[in-house]
Parts: sequence; C-alpha cells; structure tokens
Amino acid sequence: MKQNSNKNGVNICHICSNYDKFYIDFMEEQLLKVSTLKVFYFRAKERGLPDVKASYLDVRLNYSNWNRPFFLLKEHKILKDFMKLYKNSAFDILHAHTLFSNGYIAMRAKQKFGIPYIVAVRDMDVNIFFKYRINLRRLGLRILDNADGVVFISRSYKEEVMNKYIPKYLKSGIDKKSSIIPNGINPFYLDNIYRRKDSPNPNKITIITVGYVSKR
Repeated sequence: MKQNSNKNGVNICHICSNYDKFYIDFMEEQLLKVSTLKVFYFRAKERGLPDVKASYLDVRLNYSNWNRPFFLLKEHKILKDFMKLYKNSAFDILHAHTLFSNGYIAMRAKQKFGIPYIVAVRDMDVNIFFKYRINLRRLGLRILDNADGVVFISRSYKEEVMNKYIPKYLKSGIDKKSSIIPNGINPFYLDNIYRRKDSPNPNKITIITVGYVSKR
C-alpha cells in the first residue's frame, strides 16, 4: 500500500453488498487518507467471483440465493464469516453502505467488539425494506439508534424516513447524528468542467443531466 504523509492513522472497514464503479472511485480516494482500509464485499455463492480486484477487497461468497427471503438466516451466515475473517483486526470504525443488509453486520460487530459504525440509508432501504418488509422495521430502527453516524444519500430520503418510520422518542437522537451526503462523482468531471464562452444570454442557464426518470 502506498504511503502518504496526509494519512490520518484511521483503520476503517467498509461493509458492502454491492461494489460498482462508484465504490471503486470512493475507495481509491479514501486510500490516500487512511492507514488501513478493508472492504468486506459479500455475495451469493451462485453469483461467483466479481471481475474486480484490489488489495483491500475481501470478496466473500458466504450465502445462497435461497437464503434471501429469510433475512436473519442470511445475515447470520454473513456475520459468522465477518467475525471469523476479522477476529484479529483492529478497526477504528465500520462503514455500512446500506441500512439493513450491511448495517446489521455493523451493529452486531459493535455489540461484540465495541467498534463504532456509520450507516448509509439508500434507495433499497427506503423503497423496499422500510416500505414492504414491515417485519424488519424495528430492526432498522435499532440499527439507526445504535449507529454513531447516519448518512442519508438525499434530503428526500431523510425526510421520508424521519416522517414515516422514526417514532418521536428516537427522532431527536437520530437527527443529531445524521448528515446528507450525496454519492460522489469521478474527479474527471470536476477537472474537466465545460465553460462556455461568449454566451448569447449569460443570464440563461442550460443544464443537461444523465440518468433516468423514476416514478419514485
């Protein structure tokens, strides 16, 4: 691992059930700032190994597709593997990249080892788990309540969760430790900002966005 004088001495473990280009950029940037970085990337055995490799990436095929409907069964298998893999590690903080699937692992690790954790609340958490998995809502609240920091990907997600699912007695505590931090973008787009010259109407702003429209 490349040494950097700006590193802050923090040892961090990311708990991640998905690992795409966004996460690769995020981890590469964070490598410049922390002493030790590990990514616990778990997948169903049927999916096989992903086409990504990195020295900090621990890919684990530790559950089966048929486990998916049985949330706690799946999570216990993942948790057992996590505990075995990192039993001799000394992490300063855990970052769970989803509230339910990843946050459960982080919460149980905190209970056993006392490691603080940050949890992110994303689309699946809001629009699938909280909305439809009613039997898991109480567990989601426990994960939020025990977290040392909560990151909402958008203001709308925070408002929906706080207004629909968080009981009054928990709202203040969760709100105080919450932040709104959208997903980052590749530095390429920041380093190559297009600035139009000689605009015929300098007071008119034209915006192009790349994405898709969702009824949500």
